[in-house]
Amino acid sequence: MTSLFENLKKLYDYELYSDVMTLAELILSSYDRHRHILSHQEHFLTLMYYGDALWNEHRYRRAESFYRSALQAKKVLTKLKSPTSKQATEPSDPFPETEIKFKIAKCLVELKQSQEAITVLQSIPVKQRSPKINALYGRLSQHNGHDRCAVSSYKEVLKECPLALNIMDGLLQLGVKGIEVNSLVVDATHWPQCSDWLTHWIEASAFIAFRKYPQAIQILKNLENESLIQDYNKLLVLIGESHYHNADYINALNYLKRAHTLHPQSTDGIMILSSLYAKKNKISELEKLITPSVSVWEYTTENWFIMAQYLFVTGKYERAAYFAQKACFLDSRNIEAILLKANIFLELKKYKDALLHLRTVQLYAPYRFEMYKGLVDTYMRMLRFREAQTMASNAVRFLGQSPRTFVLLARTYVRDVMVKFQAKSMLEKALELDENYLPAVFMMAELMQEEGDSTGAIKLLKKQASLQPNSKIHSMLGDILASEKDQSSALENYTIALSLDPSNRKAITGLLAMGQPTGNTKIDNSYVTPSTVEEGTSYPYELEEIPAPDIESESEAMWSDVEVEINST
Repeated sequence: MTSLFENLKKLYDYELYSDVMTLAELILSSYDRHRHILSHQEHFLTLMYYGDALWNEHRYRRAESFYRSALQAKKVLTKLKSPTSKQATEPSDPFPETEIKFKIAKCLVELKQSQEAITVLQSIPVKQRSPKINALYGRLSQHNGHDRCAVSSYKEVLKECPLALNIMDGLLQLGVKGIEVNSLVVDATHWPQCSDWLTHWIEASAFIAFRKYPQAIQILKNLENESLIQDYNKLLVLIGESHYHNADYINALNYLKRAHTLHPQSTDGIMILSSLYAKKNKISELEKLITPSVSVWEYTTENWFIMAQYLFVTGKYERAAYFAQKACFLDSRNIEAILLKANIFLELKKYKDALLHLRTVQLYAPYRFEMYKGLVDTYMRMLRFREAQTMASNAVRFLGQSPRTFVLLARTYVRDVMVKFQAKSMLEKALELDENYLPAVFMMAELMQEEGDSTGAIKLLKKQASLQPNSKIHSMLGDILASEKDQSSALENYTIALSLDPSNRKAITGLLAMGQPTGNTKIDNSYVTPSTVEEGTSYPYELEEIPAPDIESESEAMWSDVEVEINST
């Protein structure tokens, strides 16, 4: 006759976790009154089976409680065993004490109690820590500012697992030099299947960790062309993200789109891809990234972020804030989500909240240009121009002299009458570094026109129109020519602008002002989202077909149901 425990074990072996929970609860309640139904070993295993079942059903708080009970039962069991029986059974022990503590720590991580998880892991002797324990301890230590502990734990992982690429990234982010990381895995670099890429991978990752993106891109592109890993998803994502952080949004979009097309189920790089779609107002492409699942437990921080990005770019700020907060709850260091929340609060005119979130980004990722730009935008909205100038100056100082940092600083000078004259010199420096950087071109043309130098502005824009035909260039050129009474040339440029982008509202407005028909082109001027403004100028990005604000898309309607489901649980 089989016992209750034997049936429980069978359910556990077959991973019928909901039934495990039901039967385990029955057994444990009976055990309180009838101790004879379980041996000490069976009692311990019942607690472990119950804890594992609760873990798999995402009931982390109860799982932690039962794991702790199992840990106490394990200690009692160890005392009861004789030295000979302990030696005989230890090799087959399915749940050693270190494993139980690791499970407790994982529950605490899920419950956002990272410091308590660190304390549990610290109670495991160093020599008994497996790679997975060291990896978790290293990650928690890194997130809590215990860098030395993180470095030593990560190094222990690499000794046994030299191809733990995420661990390598962790070490590099903590300031360990690439040559030292390479020395930890030097044997692996000579393996036949690793010899042509691993050393270069570490070198490129080191450049990324130290924000030297052009060098990283060059190495990674060589790997893409020549190595065994040329179609590796993370390789494509790293190239795309490096282009993004280097302000090369066109190449960033191309690589991240390619990575997503080849590996549509991967979440690597998908948040930055959605940010690029939002920046370019590609609403339909952004909506395609929304892939909600049947169970809310499967929603990742990336899922919530993409939905928040979609709602933000379509002007639904309150709901966007809700989903962005869901993304932050799952990952408190989701920099993209924190930046998005700051932008949402900026549009809601909650400037103190925006500043609070941007300061959080400054703490975790002080190298992000978007953080400086957000601070500048917020201070300028608050009419605190000197503070905006300080932030923009810090961007030039800490991020380096680049076209976009100079344009950011020029924007702060333009709004302050006392130093407005310095804006032009900043733009000149930006154009010296990249004469085709459009935000600098547009802003310089605006300043030239304000100063009465329409001829110089026209010459500047015509040069860019010949180098990189662009709807915005032609519409701005049309505006200046119209103001100079050159109606035929203005009409020509407005027409070219609309041929490149039929929804260019500046060109449409210019044609209407000239009394010219615009055909069937339509645009809702009241529905221009915050992401449609170029850095450094009031000129809008080209707009695509945008669904009317009062009509919910199919994806959005479905996610509304999800919101109701979450609130009801």
